[in-house]
Amino acid sequence: MKMGVLPRTAGALGLLVALISGPVDAQDQNDGEWWRGIYLGASVGRSDFGDASDTADDIDDTLRSLGFTSSTDVDDTDVGWKLLAGYQFNKYFGIEASYVDFGEAEFDTNVDVLGVPVSGDFKLEATGGSLAATGTWPFAERFGVFGKVGALYWNAEIEGKVSASGVSSSLDEDDNGVSVMFGAGGKFDITEHLSLRVEWERYDSVGDEDKTGEADIDLISGGLVYRF
Repeated sequence: MKMGVLPRTAGALGLLVALISGPVDAQDQNDGEWWRGIYLGASVGRSDFGDASDTADDIDDTLRSLGFTSSTDVDDTDVGWKLLAGYQFNKYFGIEASYVDFGEAEFDTNVDVLGVPVSGDFKLEATGGSLAATGTWPFAERFGVFGKVGALYWNAEIEGKVSASGVSSSLDEDDNGVSVMFGAGGKFDITEHLSLRVEWERYDSVGDEDKTGEADIDLISGGLVYRF
């Protein structure tokens, strides 16, 4: 994890604490029935491992500097999904936790080593749990927009295999850490308890640059939220 992530993570968590510990109007806090602030939901969408293409370029540049000819293709998008649970302190502020599966980015490298073709197939997978403070602006009776900022505890794993002349070797590395996350979206209240939401989220510096590779992951998703 990059050292610059640490102060940003601390800032995000500081904002989270400030919003939670701030005064909440008792009348506005779900009419005195605290459980009415609880909500559960699920979303699915498209994840984008934003720096994966840069990693592919780095692989080719490194091999080229060693005198080898290589070609690395990358598929840096996949299906991502998440499960979420939150609490709305009032109509403006809340807290939200989620489990996120980002899917994977895939790398396919082909190298000519002294006339011998060598191939490498790798995939970077990432999952994590996040905790974020949320701010909502209900600008119409059924519509609202929201933003969030918080932290992600991620687990990243890279698996792969290198093959040449019928001989192969495998790679399996994993790591975990904490990164900043933030996002924004909109919601539409279908009923009193059920809402449709669409959102964009950015998860900063997921993975270790030296062990698994590192990526800023974007997740664009849509899903349903049930409020108690």
